[in-house]
Amino acid sequence: MVLVRGIDWSTGQGNLEFGDDSSAQFSYLDLRNARVGFRVLDERKWCLGYFVFDDGGRFWTVPCKTNENVAKGRSCSRCAGLDESTFLHNAHLGRSTPLNVRTYLSQPHWLYIATFANGESKVGTVSDERKTTRLQEQGAVIARFVARTSDGLHVRELEDQVSAALCIRQSMGSNRKALSWLSALPFNQIDGLNRAMSATVSDFLLTSIDSRAVLAKETWRTTPDAFFTQTLPLERFAYPREITVGAHVLDVVAVKGQSALCSVLDRQLKRHQYIVNLAPLAGRKVEPGLFSVEYEDVPMTLF
Repeated sequence: MVLVRGIDWSTGQGNLEFGDDSSAQFSYLDLRNARVGFRVLDERKWCLGYFVFDDGGRFWTVPCKTNENVAKGRSCSRCAGLDESTFLHNAHLGRSTPLNVRTYLSQPHWLYIATFANGESKVGTVSDERKTTRLQEQGAVIARFVARTSDGLHVRELEDQVSAALCIRQSMGSNRKALSWLSALPFNQIDGLNRAMSATVSDFLLTSIDSRAVLAKETWRTTPDAFFTQTLPLERFAYPREITVGAHVLDVVAVKGQSALCSVLDRQLKRHQYIVNLAPLAGRKVEPGLFSVEYEDVPMTLF
């Protein structure tokens, strides 16, 4: 039995992160071309602990000491109260912030526009050292950095201004991102939409930035792996089962953010490709194993 912690991108590729209840030592499974089998033990969701920052501005996870169940979110009430990452979201609004979090926020940050497979975009912020990792975690197809700020406070002010003035969302749920791959646009079209949105944001910033920020023109593109190149010409479906219930056997083709392109055999031994949102597995206890699983002959859309 292991506790699933989510998809980790710190190495530049999507790895399933898991561990036991209380140890801070986590294990990782490279999902690329992996056969992943498991059985979710029950409907309960378990606390994943909380984030803390050291005096150098680096952060890490502290596991939950009492292995609490949670009804929603990733942490129990005790761990949520200790989670220093929550200060990041409101520090620019004048909220009192711990010294180590202020150290993290003192480094340069970037404002970016990310566009996903179906052409939807969002505005976001990222620290200098996590530029690539953050976009990989997000599961974006393409992103353009439109401004670089001297710290993490001003970049969040700009994010709020851009979001309010131009009606650009600041977040996009994992289920919506997975769904976007079912109506994926050609890459050139996604690129064009991102370029146009980024240009609009840049024009807005010309009248709103001060000496704490400079305009940027830097582009990031996702790796052109099987997830994008193989998905577009093939018929694909939403995964026909609830990922947090029962047994599953998935042949993972590739991973983007928290979404996986997987191949499974139905009862007629026909192979189908599915888009699976793996995010709901975080906080679930599973038993690894290649269990006997029968998939429906006709794919069903449950998104």
